[in-house]
Amino acid sequence: MSTLLKHLNNTTISSFVLFIITLMLLLLACYGGKYLFQRRQGKDNLDDTETSIVLGAILSLLALMIGFVLSISIQGFDERQKTEQNEAIAIGSAYQYSKLLDPKSQIQVKQLLDQYLAVRIDFFMADPNDSINDLKNHSLALQSEVWDIIVKLNNASSKTDLSLVMSAYNELYSSQQKTYASWKVKIPNAAWLLLITFAFFTNMLIGYNIRGMKGHNWLMLILPILTTLALFIIADIDTPGEGIINFTPSNLVSIKQQLE
Repeated sequence: MSTLLKHLNNTTISSFVLFIITLMLLLLACYGGKYLFQRRQGKDNLDDTETSIVLGAILSLLALMIGFVLSISIQGFDERQKTEQNEAIAIGSAYQYSKLLDPKSQIQVKQLLDQYLAVRIDFFMADPNDSINDLKNHSLALQSEVWDIIVKLNNASSKTDLSLVMSAYNELYSSQQKTYASWKVKIPNAAWLLLITFAFFTNMLIGYNIRGMKGHNWLMLILPILTTLALFIIADIDTPGEGIINFTPSNLVSIKQQLE
């Protein structure tokens, strides 16, 4: 059981796949509930006070759960925006402190920083299917080259204090690691399973409670569609670099435009 749960939480679910699966399940639940009502009609008393009470309680719980996971996904989105801002500040500081170096080292370092800035912009704008790990490794390699230059200068010169410069370039690594820590989904798949389960039984009771015996009762499609849209938006916000809701690394782009 623990192995199954671990595998479930380690599997990334696409927001579009989740949308399709959820919509199909909720529509099936609605029409399944209506089918159960039609089979029951004429056999039992149709006073469904108990069903209405249960439906109201489940609807309240479902609304609370959707609100809770929405707040978690928005917090994760804000955290990713803050890490992009911190990276922009760190790169800007590195450019400024590079002026303390000798002319030859300045040229080398600024060339590496230009490449580093371009890689970081590509990282924030990349899709999940792109080579995220390659961009990560490339940026770490560029950091290492810059650091080697600063360390050699610091060891070779006993007169120039490069501690501030080294601190500024060390911040590149720190800000990047904070980005990778935030570049993860915040809502575990087990929570999605619980949400969809609640939504399934809620929509089944909606279909069961509808008294229309003729036609397709299009009104009962409202809740499945709205619930699916809500879950889709939450999943879209929670998944970095995927879907229709994304952010442009405007701070990094701004620094690049200023340098150009």
